[in-house]
Amino acid sequence: NSYSGIRGKAITFYGNDGVCLFKYFVYSNDPQLFYSWFILGTNFTCFVFISYSYMCVTYISTRSSAGLANSRATHRQLTARNQKLQRKITIIITTDFLCWLPFIIISFLHTL
Repeated sequence: NSYSGIRGKAITFYGNDGVCLFKYFVYSNDPQLFYSWFILGTNFTCFVFISYSYMCVTYISTRSSAGLANSRATHRQLTARNQKLQRKITIIITTDFLCWLPFIIISFLHTL
């Protein structure tokens, strides 16, 4: 392989990436196809698990805060705190989704 006149090594399963990423863009006749699908499936499963865990944190926090509110002022403070927590969790899940799901879909479609 040649990159701008510089001769490179052949691409192995871990590719020529500097961060040791596996070769995620494989063809349908590539022997590493099922391993790549396994890694992508594991990645997607982790995303679903992390999203579910964050939703549980939000639910438990909201539920426990409802039992703590003994006055109107405390209720407002807890509501504001829960909204802030929900906003942070939404940002975390959304950025994770926007980063990884397109990568998983493109890698999967590349193998078809």
